[in-house]
Amino acid sequence: MQDAWVEQMEQTLNPMAVPMDNPIGTIESKDRQAILAALLVHLWHGYRKMRDCLTELEDAMLQGNREQARSLLLQIKRFCGTSFRYEEDAVLPALDHHIGSEQLRELRSTHDLVIRHVRRLEGLLSTSPGGEEHIEQGRMLIHALLMQVACTAGLTLLIETLPQDALIRILQARERALVEGKDLYEWDKESRG
Repeated sequence: MQDAWVEQMEQTLNPMAVPMDNPIGTIESKDRQAILAALLVHLWHGYRKMRDCLTELEDAMLQGNREQARSLLLQIKRFCGTSFRYEEDAVLPALDHHIGSEQLRELRSTHDLVIRHVRRLEGLLSTSPGGEEHIEQGRMLIHALLMQVACTAGLTLLIETLPQDALIRILQARERALVEGKDLYEWDKESRG
């Protein structure tokens, strides 16, 4: 059953449309390894989808396909809104003892940087095509966002060391964020004020 679920996730086009019928069942009744496996599958699926959206956005900008680029940017905003919500609600607090409060502030500030980059990308896509300079600005922003995805994905190395109750809190926070479905700007306004 786990393989079928992973296969279903791989076929999901929208990064936010991750199946909610989690095969691990009632999470509190499972052992730590099963919970960790489910969480890592969810997280890696999301990071891969975000990576794919960003690389497709770069391709769309290079090809001058502004409609596709705008559609991809909407998906990115959705993904970031839900991801940042559960990261700030559950992941970062759980990692405090591993990386300390100063690094947590740094990680939160990268969310602010992502918001600025996404706004700049929106600005580039909302104005008339500006030629090579426009495209190069967009590519630089996309590359910075890709590095942010890679850095955040690296947190899974620390997440693996967390106790079962912290893993459960992260999965529950992720599920709440997905159900709420707030995009990046909604999350920023409502969750962070």
